[in-house]
Amino acid sequence: MLVDNSSANASEQPYRESEARFREIFENAGVAVWEQDFSGVCDLLDQLRSEGVEDLRAHLKAHPNRLDEAIAQVRIVDVNPFTVELFEATEKDELLRSLSNVFLPETAPIFLEELMALWQGQRRFGSEAVVQTLRGGALGCGLHRHL
Repeated sequence: MLVDNSSANASEQPYRESEARFREIFENAGVAVWEQDFSGVCDLLDQLRSEGVEDLRAHLKAHPNRLDEAIAQVRIVDVNPFTVELFEATEKDELLRSLSNVFLPETAPIFLEELMALWQGQRRFGSEAVVQTLRGGALGCGLHRHL
C-alpha cells in the first residue's frame, strides 16, 4: 500500500519555518524572555473557585501561604541566554528551578495582581516589578504577559 503524505508535509512546512523564526528571535533577543507554564496556577485558581472562594484578593490576604503556593506552581519552561546573563546564573537550569528564586517580598503584590487578572478572565497583564538576580542584586523589570 502506498500513501501520499506530500500534502501533509507541505502543510507543516510553514509551521516549522515559523517555529524556527521564533526560536531565532527567542535565543538572540537582547531582552530577558521567559517561557512559563501557568497551568498549575490555573488549576489552583479552579480549586479555590470549587472551594467557594469568590473574593480572591480577600482570600489570599487571609491565607498568604496560598499566594506562595501559587508562585510555586509557575513552571519555568525556558529562558533565553540574555536572561541567564542578566540574572547572574551560571547555567540556565538555575533559573528553570523556581520563580521564587528571583522574587523579592515586594514582588508578591505584583504577582497577586497577575492572579487577579487571571481570576477575572483577562488575557493580558503588564506591570513593573523588582526582582533579584541569583546572586542577590536587585533588578527592575517590566512584565508583559499573554495569559
